[in-house]
Amino acid sequence: MVKYLTKMILQTGQRNNRRVRPGGLVVRVRALTLIELMLVLVLMAVAVALVAPNLYDFYQDRELHNTAEGIVALTREARSLAKRSGIEVRIYVDTETGKYWLRQVDQANESESNEPASDSEIFSVPENIEISWGLDRDDRDDAVDASLGQYMKFSPDGRTVPASLCLTDNQGGKIWIECNKPTTGFEISKVNE
Repeated sequence: MVKYLTKMILQTGQRNNRRVRPGGLVVRVRALTLIELMLVLVLMAVAVALVAPNLYDFYQDRELHNTAEGIVALTREARSLAKRSGIEVRIYVDTETGKYWLRQVDQANESESNEPASDSEIFSVPENIEISWGLDRDDRDDAVDASLGQYMKFSPDGRTVPASLCLTDNQGGKIWIECNKPTTGFEISKVNE
């Protein structure tokens, strides 16, 4: 039975498979039948159905890592800016809205706000990612100003107030961004997926 079906599939469309071109040249034309085309489409649909869930998980994982890498890059920029300008730089983090921004703080001018400067860029974490302070963050009084919200502080001498942030996605994946010593920068330290 299988031999018969295979023979039928291979022979389909071969009755009228010769074409005569100008000049009397006979050319054999091979084409796909509708059954063969449908079979290929079914195989492709099955392959996509098997691969699609893995691609979605990969995308979610990459989005979490890319967000963490973006925040680490901003902390490096803040530290470098503080050293270059000789002025304290802070990265304010609004955990409720998922927004964060960089701001230079002139210690001589005490009338500051936690609002971003008009020329500063406001960054946001993607909607499916939540940003929060690490567990040890509440113990650091020097980095928390109640009227301004919480921030990461970068001094002109290159020192950083130790802190940690936690990024959590809606799949339960977590990444911690930490600075454990004043003389080191922030880095991605823990990944739970």
